[in-house]
Amino acid sequence: MTRPVDVSVIVVSHRPGSWLAPCLESVGAHDVILVDNGSPDQTASAIARSCGARVVRLSRNAGFPAGVNAGLALADRELVALLNDDAVAEPGWIESALPVLADPSVASVAPKLLLHPTFARIEPAASPDRPADEPGMVIRSVTVAGREVLEAVVGGIGPIEQGPSGERCRRIRGVDPFHVPLPDGVDLDGVRVNGMPLAEFAAEGTVTVGDVINNAGSYLSRRGYGGDYGYETADVGQFDRPAERFGSSGAALVARRDTFRRVGPLAGGFFAYYEDLDWNWRARLCGFGHRVEPSGVVRHVRSATSAATDRYLVDLLGERNRLLCLARNAPIQVAVEETRLALRNPSHPATPRSWMAHVGPEVLSRLRWSRSWKRSPDEVWREWAGRDESWGLSSQGPQA
Repeated sequence: MTRPVDVSVIVVSHRPGSWLAPCLESVGAHDVILVDNGSPDQTASAIARSCGARVVRLSRNAGFPAGVNAGLALADRELVALLNDDAVAEPGWIESALPVLADPSVASVAPKLLLHPTFARIEPAASPDRPADEPGMVIRSVTVAGREVLEAVVGGIGPIEQGPSGERCRRIRGVDPFHVPLPDGVDLDGVRVNGMPLAEFAAEGTVTVGDVINNAGSYLSRRGYGGDYGYETADVGQFDRPAERFGSSGAALVARRDTFRRVGPLAGGFFAYYEDLDWNWRARLCGFGHRVEPSGVVRHVRSATSAATDRYLVDLLGERNRLLCLARNAPIQVAVEETRLALRNPSHPATPRSWMAHVGPEVLSRLRWSRSWKRSPDEVWREWAGRDESWGLSSQGPQA
């Protein structure tokens, strides 16, 4: 008889929506700990109890990393899994990580994280008189079943900008494919681009239906930014081999509970963003590695719970926490130079005031955790900074 997996799955929820119950049900065969992060009217708690999960109720929104840490305090199983409340695990996700975690040098295992739902993949026709990287056609409208979804289009398309007549629009990026979300029950006939049916719009290109990558492991850029390997790339099998990556996304990972004890909890003071990169980095300094096991699959709505958050606050936390993450883990010269560049830029969202209010305790954390380091910051930086950060938006890219 197969021994059941001894795992606690931690899910943090502040603003639960229709995605929370499917999330909990997807891992309901395991010990599930729902951290109600100050949800209005304790809605998250009620949904969790109806799904059979254990509940930790926080009186206010303490942020994602502090929420995870509250769940870790209750977790009593051999393994711990983190899962965003807007993600749904496919069967076998946790089990796929077990052979990898049998190696004691592995800190965490990431699944192949796909964007939800499936997407229409539109590949513009190549043109010999237009460079592949030149901005292409202006897209003023993308509707799915009559609903405008221009902002939800991903892949080879530029940001929202203002057109000549003041309208909101985006530009196709060369000949890279772009992807239009297809909700359940909607097929290609329900999609219109600039008012045209897909068959007319893409008459000389190709249109297919498939999945889009959210994360196939995480990377560390040459300037200390964290990123998603394979981000917004069509999933056509190019990320289907296990690989070593700099880290695992906090949206979905599996680790040993003992590893959290040795590496430490998430950086509770970050509130949101970069807490997973920080933990991944500390694990590497402690001598651990991180693996992606793509036979495990999790589907992620992405930003469902943070969509209503003020954009300035998102940018502020992201950039402030990047600098704090560098202060905690990077070579000193890298942290100093990146901080100098950022704080001298008047338009940079991480203001000197917001950074100075937090950097002191984080430097002390670096000193405390450095007692557990097995590798130097310079050694980890030389090996991983800039590695894996570029793969292109086409189906071709670096292979593991």
